[in-house]
Amino acid sequence: NALQLEWTFGFNNKLTSGVHNLSAGDRYALFYVSAHSGVIYDTSQRTQTLLQGHKNPITATAVSNDKKYIVTGDTGSESLMVVWDANTGTPLKTFFDPSPTGVGCLDISSDGRYLVSVSAPDNETDSPQTLSVWDWTSESETPLCVEAFPHSETQVCVKFDPWNNSEILSNGPKRAFFWTWSAEDGGVSLKCQPPKLQKAKFGQVIGVFTSSCFLVGGKAVTGTVDGDVVVWDSIDGRRNATKLIRLGEGALTVVTIVKDQFLCLAGEDGAVRFYDMHFRLEAWFEDMEAGAITSVSFARDEPSSPTRLDFTTPNFVVGTRMAYIVHMESALFEEVEAESRRGTLLVQGMSDEAHGVAMHPTRSELAIASYSGGVYLWDYVSKTLLMARQFDSSKLRPRTLCYDPSGNHLLVGFTSGVVKLLDPSTLQDSVSFKNGRDPVTLACFSPRGELFATADASQHVYIHRLLLEEVTDGASTTGGSSLANSIRASWCYIGRYRSHSAPIVSLQFGLREGGDQGLFSIGEDKFLVEYDLETSSLADGVCLVEDPRQIEQEATPTAGCWHPLLGDGETKDFEDRIVSVNNEFKVREWNADSKACRRTTLGPCFGGPISIMLPLAPETPKENNSAAKPYCAYACSEKVVGLCKMPFDGNPAKSMGIIAHPGGISALCASGDASTLATAGGSDCTVNLWSVHTEVVDEAEAKSYQLAPNESLSPAVTTSVLPFVRMLDGGADGHELNELVDFFYYAQLRTQGEDTTQPRDIRSSTTLSEISHLMSAMGHYPSEVETLNMVNEVKYSAFTTMGVLKEEIDLEEFIKLLVNHRPVIGFTKDALEDAFRVLAASDKTGGGGGNSVDWGKLRNELNSSGEALSNDDLSKCLEALVGAPDLGDGAVTAEEFIQQVLGFEANVE
Repeated sequence: NALQLEWTFGFNNKLTSGVHNLSAGDRYALFYVSAHSGVIYDTSQRTQTLLQGHKNPITATAVSNDKKYIVTGDTGSESLMVVWDANTGTPLKTFFDPSPTGVGCLDISSDGRYLVSVSAPDNETDSPQTLSVWDWTSESETPLCVEAFPHSETQVCVKFDPWNNSEILSNGPKRAFFWTWSAEDGGVSLKCQPPKLQKAKFGQVIGVFTSSCFLVGGKAVTGTVDGDVVVWDSIDGRRNATKLIRLGEGALTVVTIVKDQFLCLAGEDGAVRFYDMHFRLEAWFEDMEAGAITSVSFARDEPSSPTRLDFTTPNFVVGTRMAYIVHMESALFEEVEAESRRGTLLVQGMSDEAHGVAMHPTRSELAIASYSGGVYLWDYVSKTLLMARQFDSSKLRPRTLCYDPSGNHLLVGFTSGVVKLLDPSTLQDSVSFKNGRDPVTLACFSPRGELFATADASQHVYIHRLLLEEVTDGASTTGGSSLANSIRASWCYIGRYRSHSAPIVSLQFGLREGGDQGLFSIGEDKFLVEYDLETSSLADGVCLVEDPRQIEQEATPTAGCWHPLLGDGETKDFEDRIVSVNNEFKVREWNADSKACRRTTLGPCFGGPISIMLPLAPETPKENNSAAKPYCAYACSEKVVGLCKMPFDGNPAKSMGIIAHPGGISALCASGDASTLATAGGSDCTVNLWSVHTEVVDEAEAKSYQLAPNESLSPAVTTSVLPFVRMLDGGADGHELNELVDFFYYAQLRTQGEDTTQPRDIRSSTTLSEISHLMSAMGHYPSEVETLNMVNEVKYSAFTTMGVLKEEIDLEEFIKLLVNHRPVIGFTKDALEDAFRVLAASDKTGGGGGNSVDWGKLRNELNSSGEALSNDDLSKCLEALVGAPDLGDGAVTAEEFIQQVLGFEANVE
């Protein structure tokens, strides 16, 4: 892949039993879950082995007793349950779609052969969960047996009996179930045995169940949120609740057995306690100060020199909700000082959402901001935490991070509207501003570093400037007094401007070809705004260069960036451009001065609309810009991060995408040398580190211009448009291409006049005025603005590099134009019905309600709104469609308009 996952920071601190100790013999390793990846972390070598394959968040894990196998399961569509080799990270067995909703919880038998899984709850249909038993060592892809739970209560825990694989225990908040499976008549049967629980017997309220396990001698226990354990015993062949014992001081999230002789309990109070089989306290570890515990897992082997004969356990690791993984030794119980009993911190993650990342422009430092209030500074080469600063999360929740070009300042934007500049070497405040109350969503520095701008959730843009003041200080000397001059630098707030009426999706500085700096913003309100950095001042506030310019008619912008000047010599760009991306998967380039659309191309379509664009070309002064890499990193609003090669031309082989996170991607940044990317997953509390391999994109691009072994190409075109004709119906020699060629030659006849008797001058091009007719002939009906954009695109296609204008378009240029401009998602019946509903809602005449509109009102809208049709043009259209110049009086429904006027079939979707 062009992007390879190298490291992951953080883990799922909320997943119960999601941290496992893999230590065995001389190996010291952990396994934990980071979003949709499993991580095998060798604590002695400080290396990660990343288990990739899940596309959804991993929601269930288990490790075999011998530490040889890891099992992971996820929840969502196309879910997986995978058995991995714990030493190499190789997948040994994959079960596709183990249940329609995925895996809610699972366990592996003590001999490592069988798996038991409980399906994730179905929140849409409320259908009951199912319990499945699997033999993963067989070749079968299906479970040995499946049975639905007798009640709809969500099950949150399932465990094998360590001494009897045919016995299984599961529990939900209020009920526990015992299961028995066995081979019968050539098949496998699975029977559920609900235990008997008489609440009146205990004389108190029984809290919500949390986790369960089997004990020696056939007994079992279930923990509760009150710190109690319910003891289950077999009486007359049926399981009964025989005891309710208070053993904890809060919710018990971990209930497990150790060495067949100790019951280990841990939970919200942050302590780990061990009890014998008579529930007598044997040892306790209460001084970790690491927060509520979600996982406790033990090494395979016991210590070689136990400190006590009556209590010794294998060393264990503890995972907490504060995102710590702590290594504990049983010998620590003998320590006198509390400080000595806290264990060793192995992993520190983010305990809340991670929405900000930034990489130092010259050093291998990665800053991460978490809603927990923490700002963490990592060395992403040595993978060591350099320092951290904790803010009061009730007042200051870091959201946005960015470095200035020199790396002397780290900007932190908070959800409270506060903006701080920190010293990157200490993470201490240099200066702080509080000019708004809404969350800071975007931030950037100017290429020269003397300006920075921020945007907030209320659509305001704030500008700050670095002011340099010459200060004269008096200094006495032996010969009298002298004056010493010095320069004092201070950051000054210039002002703010509410430039958009919808969320701002892009805020970028740009360095023009002439050396001037510009600041631009793009909003979901479809407007592009340029700010006047020269006239903006303390006295005048923030000023605009011109009125906001509308850049979209129907689509909604989702991201943008400044297009770097690429190439050198005769091929060097000299036109400054702004790039915008919309929710229809189109990338548009705009002249930074005239705001005219220069090019529209098809963007990546891997994971929804692009939400972040990041050119992998540092915004440095012009003399150093020749080193810019012609690539752009991007992130989609969901799951996908990828690379595009510039210049943008719509060739799908010049872009790639990979699932980076199971949900939304909240931030993306690049190292100063563009060799490394970092992505933040927001709610998954994870930051992933990626190495960039642009040569993979180069190879894919080169191959896209080569014919496949059994592929043919129409003689009307050359391989220079091969990637584009492949996107037409029928491919490189299909019916759509042949039809397009016929239309193109007919357009040439039209330009000379169809009835002329003069000799035909058939050339390889036609006039730009034929573009809209050709597009309509191919089934794409552009608006007047879209037509103008297409004409300008061809006219100025060589202007950015050669400075010349074109007046004609050839066949291959038109093929590219068609592929790039036609909609990715075609016209749908649902879209037209939605439009009718909007019109019906604003119809004050009572034209019928629902999705029906009075024809008179609709005709008036067509005559006056948007790109209006004149009465004559509308009558001609209706004449051609229905044979009459008008539809008459009364209301018209969406269904009638679709079928009777437009002539679409009733089943058009």
